[in-house]
Parts: sequence; structure tokens; C-alpha cells
Amino acid sequence: MSEEPGTVAGSGWTEQEIIASVDAWVKMHKLQQSGSPFVKAEIVRTLQANELSIRSRSSVERRFMNISAVSLALEHEIVQGFQPLGNVGKTNWERIQSRLESHGYGIEDIESSIEDEMDILMQSGLEGFEASRMRERAWQQVTQRRGQSRFRTMLLEAYDNKCAVTRINEPMVLEAAHIEPYSGAASNVAQNGLLLKSDIHKLFDRGVLVIQPDLTTMIAPSLQNGPFAIHDGQRIRVPEREAFRPSPRLLEKHMDAAMSTW
Repeated sequence: MSEEPGTVAGSGWTEQEIIASVDAWVKMHKLQQSGSPFVKAEIVRTLQANELSIRSRSSVERRFMNISAVSLALEHEIVQGFQPLGNVGKTNWERIQSRLESHGYGIEDIESSIEDEMDILMQSGLEGFEASRMRERAWQQVTQRRGQSRFRTMLLEAYDNKCAVTRINEPMVLEAAHIEPYSGAASNVAQNGLLLKSDIHKLFDRGVLVIQPDLTTMIAPSLQNGPFAIHDGQRIRVPEREAFRPSPRLLEKHMDAAMSTW
């Protein structure tokens, strides 16, 4: 039988614990922005002496890394030293995002622009698999107009500036691809991302190139006799850090939906 949230180490986190963690993270972030010195270990110890008395140091630090992941997904910076860790869980993600938004870390303007772009795309006559990724295309167009997204910056670093499929290492032609189409800030996590050369990205979004859960590529029959056939059966390049590698479950979901149109 699972313990009640917040009662013992290992139990689920309470709303109050999440709020205390986010508030402490925001304090560090603001100090970082102002160039003021602070000691992360002291902030962790203060939390452990008060609101997070049942949480270990590593548990508190992982939660700060989760908060960095949500902040980055909201197109804001992270607290240096707490690299984004995306395995947050739906409930805690929503709690963290809500508290960050209460501190002004929101992306409402991006979401509004995406909705406007969607209205335009709906009139373009997209069909089949591409139609299912219309919101993804809207996100791409909006973020490209606004300049480099932090999601792309994270993937460039994770993939060492190299396309996962072609290994091309020219950042100018590399794009951040969502495996599951963009549906809000929670989509902007490394497990739902791939760094792809622009032409490979287009094939992926059109469902004629897929990446199997075993991390090998598969090309649609319509491309088997063309120049992209050289990428059939390739093992993709993935980040060294496991937390930044693409989710096999999401790759399989994309693959199944795409192949149903072949």
C-alpha cells in the first residue's frame, strides 16, 4: 500500500512541497539573472530544515532539475547546475508549471501565435499523416519566426550539434523535431525530441521516414528508389545522457501512425 503524499521519504510530493521547491528555484533563478552569488547547497539545506524535511538532498536536487525542465519547456532559462530532467509526471508537471506561471514564467504569447498559425494551416488542405501534425508545423513556423527556441538549444547541446540520422554537424540546417506533435509546454522535453537536418525533419513530419523503437530508421516504399534510400535501416545517433534520449514508446507511436498511411 502506498504512503500518503508527504508523509515519509519516497511518498508522493504534496502541493505545498512543490510550491516550496518552485519558489526556492525561482529565488535562485532571479539571483542568477542579477549576477548575485548564492550557494545551492545552502538553499537545499534550508528546504530540508523546513518544508522538505522528509526529502533527501538528492531528491530535492532532482526536483530542482525537474523544475529546470519545465522552465526550459516554457522558453525560459534554467538554474545553472540543475540540468533539465524531464521525467516529472503529469500531475507534478502541471503543479510546477502552474507555480512557475504565477511567477511570470509563461508562454501565453507563443500559444496565441500557434493558434493563429493553425487557422492559416487549416485552409491549406493538409491531408493524411501531415494533417495529424498540423499543430507541430504551426509550432515550427512560430518558433522559427521568433528566433531559436530553448528546446532547440537543448537538443543541439544534447546531440553535440549533429543530426541524429545524417550526422551532419552544421547547426544552420539542424532543427528541433517533436516526436509526438507539439501540444503545449510539456511537449518540449528531450524524450520527445530529435535533432534533425531540415530535409530529414520534413520526411519525419510527413511520415515517410520513421525511427523504430530499436533506434533504426525505416523509409516508406515511395522513397526506396530515391536519394533518401541510403538512410533506410540506419541506427540513429543518440545523446550520451540517457535522460536526453528519445522515448521508444513515442517513436513507436509515430511509426505506427505513419506506416498506416504507406
